[in-house]
Amino acid sequence: LETYYPIVFIDAIHVKVRRDTVMNEAFYAVLGVTPEQQREVLAICHFPSESATGWQLMLGELAERGVEEVGLIVADGLKGLPTAAAAVFPKAHFQRCVTHAKRGLLAHVRPDDKPDLAADLREVFATDRREDTPEQGWERWQACCERWKAKYRRFARLRDDPDFQLCFTYLKYDWRMRSMIWLHKVRRRLRQPPPCCLNYSRRKWQNEKCDQLPITRRWRASRPTRISLGSTSNLATSTKPRSGNYIAASL
Repeated sequence: LETYYPIVFIDAIHVKVRRDTVMNEAFYAVLGVTPEQQREVLAICHFPSESATGWQLMLGELAERGVEEVGLIVADGLKGLPTAAAAVFPKAHFQRCVTHAKRGLLAHVRPDDKPDLAADLREVFATDRREDTPEQGWERWQACCERWKAKYRRFARLRDDPDFQLCFTYLKYDWRMRSMIWLHKVRRRLRQPPPCCLNYSRRKWQNEKCDQLPITRRWRASRPTRISLGSTSNLATSTKPRSGNYIAASL
């Protein structure tokens, strides 16, 4: 493996497994972005259930395989996961998946209130403000909780929840890459079968061709990408868009 990955996406994919009975079990998947603009499947490991302890073991195995530093870890809101990630890669920033956070908030309000809350959350987690900072995002979140706490007491408790501060790590990065890192997409990308299985249906691939899935697979991004690991001050001040899409890691 590479010694340094600017961005690492981690997620658990739950698949039905037959033992004595058939039950959903977790497969831990780690997807890394290299400085050479490539995505790599770094590891897929099977644990019966998802836990922060399991992720710490998984990330520890990556360190043993040669990964020395990670710039940003993007994951869901599993309890204890930020602490587990920091124990292995203490210099890595942690971004909590904004989509998971939004879904959790919308699930606790009435259907009639969901459109209004969704509009407020789009304003809170905006990605197109060039000069936005994590502190400004946190202030918008607290103001949103103040508006909704009179109707739902849950927002009064979440107003100062430190776990939600991790939702605004993406604002430390260049505004043109924020929509790429504020959620993890491991599951969507791993659902694509390898080239040797493209002539098989999804069910046949899962049942017959899973053994052909390599442990480490490299492929170019589906859209043109460019990663800049140096200073991004020139990107922040530039107003002329460049051709193609890119990732500019402000590390």
